[in-house]
Amino acid sequence: MEDNIKEVIEQMLARAECLEDQGEPREALVVLRNALYLQEDPLILTRIGVLAMDLNQFADAEEALLQATTLDPSFALAFFYLGNLYRLEGRLVEAQGSLERASGIDPSEFVLTLLGVVQSELGLDAEASESYRRAIRTDPTHQEAYFNLALLEKEHQIEEAVNLLEKAIDIDSHYQAAHRELGWLLRRRKQFAEAEYHLRRAVELDDSDGWGHIYLGNLMWQAGDLGAAEESFLTATRVWPDRSAPFWCFGYFRERQGRRSEADLLYRRALELNPLDSEANWRFGNYLKDIGDRTGAERHLNNALILNPANAKARAALSEIKKAL
Repeated sequence: MEDNIKEVIEQMLARAECLEDQGEPREALVVLRNALYLQEDPLILTRIGVLAMDLNQFADAEEALLQATTLDPSFALAFFYLGNLYRLEGRLVEAQGSLERASGIDPSEFVLTLLGVVQSELGLDAEASESYRRAIRTDPTHQEAYFNLALLEKEHQIEEAVNLLEKAIDIDSHYQAAHRELGWLLRRRKQFAEAEYHLRRAVELDDSDGWGHIYLGNLMWQAGDLGAAEESFLTATRVWPDRSAPFWCFGYFRERQGRRSEADLLYRRALELNPLDSEANWRFGNYLKDIGDRTGAERHLNNALILNPANAKARAALSEIKKAL
């Protein structure tokens, strides 16, 4: 009898996997829940949790994953997905705790990299760096760890960040985000030809990534090719028509060209799309300061500081307005 139940469960699990592959997660979830009636198992519960998460059924996902960890406190996979769930919900401290449990049981490169991401989001940069480096020591071919460590180090250790991104690309030459970020760092080092190669490679690999076009636009602008810069900024607004960043970036480009009416429209469009964008508020506020609209400038610069108290440029612009009174 026990062998028959085991065989039935295996068939049900295979059926659920087939339904997932066919893009029918709800049907797969029903099959998994039926399998759970036959046998409580941490793997079945974890698979239920993952599918529920994919369907944005976060409460059901948490319940299933917590059941899995209770049933088997050494089942690392359940803690890993529980940490992922908490991160998606913005519960970062709980996410860190779950991922630390997972890494204590199974310190795999995937667990350690996600732990590093959560630690970075909590502002625990030293801990995040160590998690990424442990992931690399565990698997020297895990490109995600190199990429995330590069993002962590790029403001303070640009040479190391460049080396890490180059390593990620050596592992996977199609790693679009690594090409994009490497191009941006090489622009900062004024290695324009190399930067252009990587940024064009990034937009070739994913034409729908607005940041790739924005970065390329800024590079072409810095290199003095205004026509190519304009083309890239325009493309960014087309591929990301519902995001604010392409519009305030293009707005700043127009502002610096002295085309104020166009800049004004682009800044306002950015803020229509996302009034809570600190950078858009600061850029528009600074623009209004420069054209003499003190009231509007103060409003948007204050908004920028409320949204991001670390925005030193917005604080300096406000101070400049007050000194002029």
